[in-house]
Amino acid sequence: MPDDNLVAAFAHLKDDEGNPPTAEQVFAYMVFYGFASYEALSSGTTWALLLLMLHPDILADLLDELSAAPALDDTDHATLSSLKLLDAVVKEVLRLIPPTPVVPLRVFAPCNVAGRDLYPSNRIVLFPHMTHRLPDVYGAPMRFHPARWFNINPSPYEYLPFSAGPRRCPGSWFGTDFIKVALVAILTRYRLEFDRRARLDWRFAGITMPKSGALVRFVDQDRVLRAQSARGTIFDFFERSTMA
Repeated sequence: MPDDNLVAAFAHLKDDEGNPPTAEQVFAYMVFYGFASYEALSSGTTWALLLLMLHPDILADLLDELSAAPALDDTDHATLSSLKLLDAVVKEVLRLIPPTPVVPLRVFAPCNVAGRDLYPSNRIVLFPHMTHRLPDVYGAPMRFHPARWFNINPSPYEYLPFSAGPRRCPGSWFGTDFIKVALVAILTRYRLEFDRRARLDWRFAGITMPKSGALVRFVDQDRVLRAQSARGTIFDFFERSTMA
């Protein structure tokens, strides 16, 4: 991405005639991107926290990594990328619960996909939720297992929480870093506990989001971590037996 900067990425876009956008168009892109990304990133952060609460052994290892990292005020993109477990946790969350599990595309020119002839106005629908569970790519695909990312390197079309190819979300790196920063900010300060009334359900409204929020308590981070129980349709996404 040019200059690792979202504004620069939009400024480097070209239309069909090779013309760059105007300053007004770049501003409009940024406004739209802010609205479009808000729910996806807040939901992604929520799913990450809930999954870590259900897997205290992984959370403990992550806290060890974060405690040895620079303070958040001194953290940049390169530092975030160097935190291997944090990176693996975010990738695994986005694998199991991609913000956009259905990606509709429209054909603009005749082509052939997987042996099928397609023509303008035909529709193609990608299902990252299914792709991310291919057992040949991801062993034990229903398991929340961030450490898998230390040994695998799926292609862009095997791991596509932000789609792939020329239609890939231009802010994918921004979205990933946003969730990482949010996790660092929250987990280094607070320990989360489920309220006894908590029920973790999901709904699809363009993105996959908690149906009615999640009742949790924030207490000072004291590293007193233990397995927590929960109920709800969140277990559609991963095996309940993987809870530590």
